[in-house]
Amino acid sequence: MKKLLLVVFVLVTSASIGFGYTFDQVDIEYWAGSGTNEALCVVDFGSGNNYAYGFRWETTGADVTAENMLLALDGDGASGTLDVQYHYDPTWGFGVDGFSYDGNSMASDGWITTYLGYWSSSDGETWEPSNYGAGGRVLANGDWDGWSYEFTANGFNPIYTPSTPVPEPATLGLMTIAGGMGLLKRRKKA
Repeated sequence: MKKLLLVVFVLVTSASIGFGYTFDQVDIEYWAGSGTNEALCVVDFGSGNNYAYGFRWETTGADVTAENMLLALDGDGASGTLDVQYHYDPTWGFGVDGFSYDGNSMASDGWITTYLGYWSSSDGETWEPSNYGAGGRVLANGDWDGWSYEFTANGFNPIYTPSTPVPEPATLGLMTIAGGMGLLKRRKKA
C-alpha cells in the first residue's frame, strides 16, 4: 500500500510541475483519420478556451503534413467539429486564415494587426515556433501542433504559446488513484 501511495504521489506531482504530457493525459475533442501514427493539434482561442484534436494516419510512403491533418480535422462548420478557414496562394501554398469551434473563433486579418501563431512541440508543454507553414511541416508519429492568436505589434515571431487542455492536477490525481485502486483490487483477487 505504501508503494501505491508513493507512485500516486509521484504521478500527481510530476503532472502538476510539468514534465510534458502524453496524448492520454490530454482532453481530446475528437479524432480524425485512421492508422497507427498519431499527432495532436491544439487550438488556443485565449481566455482558457483551448482544445485538442487528434489525427491518425498510416504511413504510405508519401509525406503527411500538418495541412493534411487540418484538412482531415476540418468539419466545415458541422456541429461539434473544428472549422478551419484556409486558402491556397499560388506562391505560398496552403494558408490558414482562422478557426472556429464551440462558439469560439479566431482569424488572421492578413497580418495587418493580428495573425495566427503556429507552434510545434514534442510534449504539449514546451512550444517552439514551427518555422514552417502547415503545408511544409511533415508530421511524425507523436508530433504536436499548436495555434494561438498573435498581434503584429510583437513582430512576426509568435510569443503566445498555446495552452494544452489537460485535466487539472486534482482530477488527474483522482484518475490515477482510481486506476491504482483498481490494480490493487485486481492484485488481491489473484
